[in-house]
Amino acid sequence: MEFFILYLHNKYLVAILIPKSSIKFEYIPYHKISLLFLTIWYHRVQLASIAHELDYINFQLVF
Repeated sequence: MEFFILYLHNKYLVAILIPKSSIKFEYIPYHKISLLFLTIWYHRVQLASIAHELDYINFQLVF
């Protein structure tokens, strides 16, 4: 199962894809993100947040 985490970092929307074996970081210019895109990804963020609370995701982000 894959998990998606989104957050804003210096006017960029950061999408983090977490597949079974690796972590991928993707930086997307915030002004190119549509409301529909954010709505779709919002639900994926909720799934990732729940998984994190259940300790399925074991990593630390440092910026």
